[in-house]
Amino acid sequence: MQTIALVGNGTWFDCGMVLKSYDVIIALDGGHQFCQKFGITPTITLGDGDSITDKPTNFIVSTDQTTTDLQKGLAYIQEHFTDYVIDLFGFVSIDRLDHTLTAIHLLYNHRVIRSLYTPYQHLRPIIDQIELKNVTSFSLLPIEDSATVEIQGAKWNGQFVLDESYSGLSNSAVADTVHISVIDRPVLLITPTQWT
Repeated sequence: MQTIALVGNGTWFDCGMVLKSYDVIIALDGGHQFCQKFGITPTITLGDGDSITDKPTNFIVSTDQTTTDLQKGLAYIQEHFTDYVIDLFGFVSIDRLDHTLTAIHLLYNHRVIRSLYTPYQHLRPIIDQIELKNVTSFSLLPIEDSATVEIQGAKWNGQFVLDESYSGLSNSAVADTVHISVIDRPVLLITPTQWT
């Protein structure tokens, strides 16, 4: 299975070491500059070109203004790759909440998108269960109307129903490993990141 990093033009953060570990790096328009800050040449760069001053040699132009660069990137991947997972970088910015919300929405709707990395958090959906190692804290949010989770290895253990009366849960790890099991519906897991 290939690992693919889709890189947007959002707020820059020091994730170069992580980015370099991917099999394929696809920069979306201004995401090319995001990669250049780490000395990374993306596998390809695609988009409408409105955020790039110097077009790279591996640039694929798509002037279609009815789709976002992120949609173009996902379509390109579906057309050219078969066995893959996608992580998103550079899709959070202080002035484009629409891009941030779209990326979070896609985490659940596109099962091949595994994670969204931000300057301060790592977001990922949990469909069934996960073991967390080396975390100090975490938060869980229901993706649908409600969700039930079971937590072990945290300050607050047990089964929790996340719904309109208890919409999210923040917790702290007290063991080396935290176990989270989804009982009925998926949740969004948010953990802090330390890039240095």
